[in-house]
Amino acid sequence: MQIKMKTHYTMKVLIHLALHELEDDSLLDIRNVSDELELPYEHVRKIVQDLVKLEAITSIRGRNGGIKLAKKTTDIHLFDLIMAIEEVSLDDFKHDCKNCNMPLDCKFRHMLKEQYKTFYMSFKDVYLSDIM
Repeated sequence: MQIKMKTHYTMKVLIHLALHELEDDSLLDIRNVSDELELPYEHVRKIVQDLVKLEAITSIRGRNGGIKLAKKTTDIHLFDLIMAIEEVSLDDFKHDCKNCNMPLDCKFRHMLKEQYKTFYMSFKDVYLSDIM
C-alpha cells in the first residue's frame, strides 16, 4: 500500500509545524517551510490551502502573516486528514458484485478492497501527537 506523495508531504509539513510550535509559538512563513523541508514551494502552498480548509492549520495573510497549527497536536486526527487528502471514503471499500463482469476476479477485488480498508483504518486512532 502506498500513500500519495502529497499525503507524505502533508505529514512532513504538519510535523514541522508541530515541532516548531514546541519551541516557539510564532507563525511560520510558507517559503521558509518549503526551504527547510526541501519541498517545492508550490506543493507546500497547495498543501497549506488544503490544511486550512480541513481546519488543521491557520493561515494569516499579510506582512507579518504565516501559518501555524489550528489545534493541539492531540486534536489533529490523522485518519480524517489522510482520507481527505487521499480522496478516499469508506464507501470506496464496499464491494459491489452486481457490477462485476468477471466472476473469477470478484474474490480478488474484494480481497484488495479489504486490504486497502485495513491500511486506511490503521490511522483511525492516530493523532499528530502520536507521530512526532
